[in-house]
Amino acid sequence: MSKTPELTPQILEEANQKLFARLASIQQHEENVVVPFQDADNPTSDLELAVLLYHSEQAEMDGDIQKAGLLQSIFLAVVPKNNKNHINTLKEAICDIISGKPSFHRNNNTRIGINVYSIHKSGTMFLHKLFKDICQNTSFNYFSENNHPPNHTHLHKDIAQSFCQCPIRDYDILALPDSMEDALQGLQKFKNIDQIICIFHVRDPRDLLVSKYFSQGWIHVGFDTGPSAEYRKWVQSVSIDQFVLADNITYTVKTRYDNIVKMHSMKLPGAVYVRYRDMVLNFREWLSQVISPLNFENEELIADYYYRKYCDEFEPKAETFSHKRKVIPGDHKVKLKPATIEKLNAIYSDVIRIFNFL
Repeated sequence: MSKTPELTPQILEEANQKLFARLASIQQHEENVVVPFQDADNPTSDLELAVLLYHSEQAEMDGDIQKAGLLQSIFLAVVPKNNKNHINTLKEAICDIISGKPSFHRNNNTRIGINVYSIHKSGTMFLHKLFKDICQNTSFNYFSENNHPPNHTHLHKDIAQSFCQCPIRDYDILALPDSMEDALQGLQKFKNIDQIICIFHVRDPRDLLVSKYFSQGWIHVGFDTGPSAEYRKWVQSVSIDQFVLADNITYTVKTRYDNIVKMHSMKLPGAVYVRYRDMVLNFREWLSQVISPLNFENEELIADYYYRKYCDEFEPKAETFSHKRKVIPGDHKVKLKPATIEKLNAIYSDVIRIFNFL
């Protein structure tokens, strides 16, 4: 089989045309349909075989069993047994090109570490999905408590390859250092990494509290047994206005938001601050904000690709008791009394002002 050059849409189209020419000549060789693929003067390339495999799988998905069977039989008859893995890899690359997937090549070879910080009820599961997807398209190692099995404790200070940790469900970066110098010193523990990028994803605390009430009171699994069951009973016994102003809730949530206020005041180099409301209401711009620091050559094409892939994640939903109950920002204005909102505005005034949650 002939050597395959670097795959581009033009090269793919040329291989597709060659394959169709071979398939068109099958009628001349009804007794042995593989003859057109065994021409010594015009050898079938690995890429043609990958295109053949792609079309056979597409025919099967389309329900054209006869066509799928013919293409699959040809493929199995002519593909070298020791080359199947390479051809399958080419086929995956073909799927990427056809789907519009761009190159994830970076502008330089610097080794970077990406830390993505957010807290519960701020879209952390989507952050996990997105950054895991990005890492799968690059050489980045991905560490997350949401991996199966979780591997977030496996990240070692001696790592010598680009990595991402996501989501880190707190804004307490390095136990909240007292100064930017302390923060930088802590981040520099990765001696083999050239740059650490910290992405802080922030949701309006008033909306987060509303979401927390419904989640912990009715929706989220894990609150039905043991000590959590008693907590759930308490949540269900109080009104939403009582819940968001309760001392135990205020202490836990405000402590985390105080952390992000302090980190923002330090003006930490390599820090990126993005808002949940922009992820929901202006997803394409939000994607540019989180992808740009990663220094991809095709950052806008990559943002376009992920916009097409995930834009339906934030379609407005009816009021339900599902895990993703309601994502549109401003829900607190509907669910809470004006007097309650006024009190929350005072409690969380700094983060509301800094991130323009008006």
